[in-house]
Amino acid sequence: MALTTMRTLHGENSDYTCGALSVQARIASHRGDTTTALSPSTHALDLPAPMEVPSPRMEILNRQASAMALAALGRQQAALDDIAAAIAPIKTAAPAAHAKRAGLLAFQARLQRSLGDAAAANASIEEARALAVPARYLAPEDASAAHRAERADAPGEIFAGLANQ
Repeated sequence: MALTTMRTLHGENSDYTCGALSVQARIASHRGDTTTALSPSTHALDLPAPMEVPSPRMEILNRQASAMALAALGRQQAALDDIAAAIAPIKTAAPAAHAKRAGLLAFQARLQRSLGDAAAANASIEEARALAVPARYLAPEDASAAHRAERADAPGEIFAGLANQ
């Protein structure tokens, strides 16, 4: 219903419609319906092309939703490509968005590990740690991915030198 309302009020090629598609994908993914989750996130990624000023935020959210669905479907390399594409605009559009970037980097590290690339996974974790984001600002799976990587001695801590607050 929200998607229909957004399309009616703002048109197909709006940030609002892209956002509603992202939410629809995340809900389907959360319910375990990863095949259904992939469709709205892929559609949303196709929408910004005709827009005058595409929204980096919508691209990031929809690439993350797409990557989560792809990973759940066992398509790790495609998921990794989407996560890499989600990280790039954060660096330029919102360089201070450390929590979002750290979460994406942790997810990227999990994907890299699943593909057997421990060196790349460790590099992603180190890049995330350098952002100095406390674990409480990350999703539990992202915080634990970074925590398990190398810091078994500091429960609740994701990055070296930061106490769990």
